[in-house]
Amino acid sequence: MKEGFPPSDQGVGPERSVIIFHLGKETFAFPAPIVQYVSEPKKIHGLPHHKSNLVKGIVNVDGQIKIALSLYQIFGVPETENPSRLMLVGPPGGDFVFMVDHLLGVSNYLVSNLHPTKKPFVLGIIPPIQVIDERLLFRHLGEIFHAG
Repeated sequence: MKEGFPPSDQGVGPERSVIIFHLGKETFAFPAPIVQYVSEPKKIHGLPHHKSNLVKGIVNVDGQIKIALSLYQIFGVPETENPSRLMLVGPPGGDFVFMVDHLLGVSNYLVSNLHPTKKPFVLGIIPPIQVIDERLLFRHLGEIFHAG
């Protein structure tokens, strides 16, 4: 992997593994244990009579229909035209598909090295990487899709 967390001799505590990727010009990371599948982009089928910037449509992932959402919309990042990777992320049965611009690889970080942030759904930052708080993100998405 060419990009990752800077080496650090400082910090104590648990180490976490993440999958790092670009969304536009910003760099994010999902905890590795929740990333179930990564592939080349697949065709996303729009939903008739459904207009949402968050929900992109549905996609077939190994014979299973999954909801495709926009991380760009969630994080307020300008959407690009040709994302290069599809990621299936989340706990089984509560997973979603996200398109990302560029997959950088897997890296480890020490939890104690995270800088606090007020950005929604971001656990912390180790510049320039924003580590996504998957519990908050999936709780929020669950509320959206189970409301009403």
